[in-house]
Amino acid sequence: MERHTRAALLAGASLLGWSLWCWWRLLAPIQFRSLSIINLDLYNEVVPRLEFAIRSLRAGHLPLWNPYQACGTPFLAIQQHGLFYPLNLPHILLPIGVALSAVAVIHYVIAFWSTFLLARDLGLSVVAAVIGGATFSLGGDMVWRFFGPPHLYAITWLPLQLFLIRRLWRGERLAHSATLLAIVSALQYVGGYPQYSLYAAYMMGSYILCCVITERDFMMMRAIAVLGATTLAAGLSAVQLFPSMELMLDSPRRLGTLSNSFLADVIPPWDVVEGILLHSRPLSGWGRAASIGIGPLLLAITGWRHLPRSDRLFLLALLIGALVFGAVEFPGRLEILSYVPGATWFRQPFRVLVLASLALSLFAAAGADQLLAEISTTAVLRALAPALAVVVAAAAAFVVRGMNPWQQYWRLAWIGAVPAAIIASRWRPATRAALLTIAVASELVLMHQNFMVVPHVEPDFLPHPAQAIDYLHRYQGQWRTYVAQTPSSFANPIRQPPIKLGMSAELYTIADYENLFPAAYAEFGAALQKSVVPEPAQGQVYANADTIDRRLLDLTGARFILASAAAPFLNTPDASYRLLMQEPGFRLYENLQVLPRAFVVHGVESVHSVTEAIQWLRAGHADLKTVAAIEQPFEPMAKNDITGAGEAAAKGATEEAAWFALYKPEYVVIDFEAMQSGFLILTDQFTSGWHARLDGQSAAIYRADGVFRAVQVEAGTHRLEFTYAPLSFRIGVAMSLVSLAVAALVLWRSW
Repeated sequence: MERHTRAALLAGASLLGWSLWCWWRLLAPIQFRSLSIINLDLYNEVVPRLEFAIRSLRAGHLPLWNPYQACGTPFLAIQQHGLFYPLNLPHILLPIGVALSAVAVIHYVIAFWSTFLLARDLGLSVVAAVIGGATFSLGGDMVWRFFGPPHLYAITWLPLQLFLIRRLWRGERLAHSATLLAIVSALQYVGGYPQYSLYAAYMMGSYILCCVITERDFMMMRAIAVLGATTLAAGLSAVQLFPSMELMLDSPRRLGTLSNSFLADVIPPWDVVEGILLHSRPLSGWGRAASIGIGPLLLAITGWRHLPRSDRLFLLALLIGALVFGAVEFPGRLEILSYVPGATWFRQPFRVLVLASLALSLFAAAGADQLLAEISTTAVLRALAPALAVVVAAAAAFVVRGMNPWQQYWRLAWIGAVPAAIIASRWRPATRAALLTIAVASELVLMHQNFMVVPHVEPDFLPHPAQAIDYLHRYQGQWRTYVAQTPSSFANPIRQPPIKLGMSAELYTIADYENLFPAAYAEFGAALQKSVVPEPAQGQVYANADTIDRRLLDLTGARFILASAAAPFLNTPDASYRLLMQEPGFRLYENLQVLPRAFVVHGVESVHSVTEAIQWLRAGHADLKTVAAIEQPFEPMAKNDITGAGEAAAKGATEEAAWFALYKPEYVVIDFEAMQSGFLILTDQFTSGWHARLDGQSAAIYRADGVFRAVQVEAGTHRLEFTYAPLSFRIGVAMSLVSLAVAALVLWRSW
């Protein structure tokens, strides 16, 4: 048995290393360029976020605010940057593409050993645990999440969470187990996409419920330990959780808003089976396939009955529940899911199929144990025959449907690889174990070809117009740039600058591509492009000179317009825009009618809501340089300072000046002169967390024109300071520090 175990460990370790090396260097380049697709989220969201966050940290600055997108917007609160995730430390030292690959490798190793521990906890042998670890860590969901790092970082911790909740519910070192579970759950949240934290909670809750039902035993101390772990996890992640929850409540999307557009995105049952069997389509792997390979699937079909009854029932329930919830359409599905606690985090429910992958991986490990225990060829064939028949029939059916032969025929050969490996070595258990491990894991490595470009291989796949960026760095000051965009897609990408070019190149821009952002800016953006609020709302602005509201564009301080030749901003000459320069594929224009970034108005339109302010802006009746829509309540102004103040206001505006003494992300200083009382307008987004001081005295900040900041001022020369220090972040820091101290104390005392 010792030789058996050593061979399995050697095979598993060497194969895991080889697999990770393949993913590091060999499989990342596109194998078949004609089949490739652009991973828009990776280049448009993940990379710019990381570039901005890491650049800030290297400068010794924690970025609470992002001044470069959407006229300024909260950054820390968006959650998916991973600033507080310890495993992102390689980004401090390495180039971003290399760091993304390095961090992914770390997570594959964690997923492997976590699943190994879980399989051992289920009573399976070392060999079976190695096979289970390889199956989950190299399976479809894990491999394809390489292209969505926040998703990969979240699902990596699922096996360890299940291992720890099992340990806790058995009563093994309650305080120690609960604390470790809290730490792992906090890591999952601060590092990854929060949807998976909810799925993890349902997985662990289902396990406890299954134990209570099958064992008919409910232990109060265990329940208290689970509650303590939940509370401690929330406390540890409070530094990220509290700001994110605050922004989520003010966001139109609510981080995975339950809506028809997303919940209707289900997978036909036939495609689910196809994905599990063959992982045949590039897009099906993007979270839609629970594929674990043909060999592991054979083992899973033969092994599910060989686990203890309670574990078998739980994993079956997990598998069936994930398939039904994530991939099956039925009448009233939307309404039913809307009543499930946490429904606002159910964006694209097919992502729950990762739980099906985990269940199948553990069943495959159990199947490996069963087959390795068999000695005779007859017994092996008897165990494999039913599964072999089912898989051959199903796989053949998909091949008949005309799928790409290169992708499928060679994979079908693996149907016989597992039994062949066992039968050929039936008299040598150690060799049998090694061959079985290699047959399973090598299939998983070979079956997942890369169809997406990645930063490690092609860091500049999306174009960055170098000459235009250099020009803007020299002349932009605090002026903004509209990076003109046209809707693009995975299947039909348009070669245009990334929408988050502002964060990547340190340019002040007016649009964004983000899950969470203030809802008021969604309404303003819709007015800017003369449309309704898009679904999903992510801060994007898709407009050219013919479709954009020029008055609102001027109001944002967008002096420059950067456009791709593939999606031109100007279709006909226009005196309002002057061509500054052009380089291959790009043009840079100047907006000659732009308003200052900070200015004083003396005319006021009183409004009571963002919607009312946006409606007033759309009506276009006022000169936005002299009149602003200020949201109630505010102090009444003098008689001549009401809506539509005439010549005096206009004359005063021409003689007044406001300039930036300092402009940093969380601290802005403006010196200005007001000829009479009015409001100083700063065209940066209005959100909670900003505080103002006028001439050293605290001053109220009002919402102006629906989305911007205004401070009421008297005639004279003044200095106005804005400081960003959200209360949610300060409370979160305090709670996280206290929770960290509690966790350290518990672990030290229980060591």
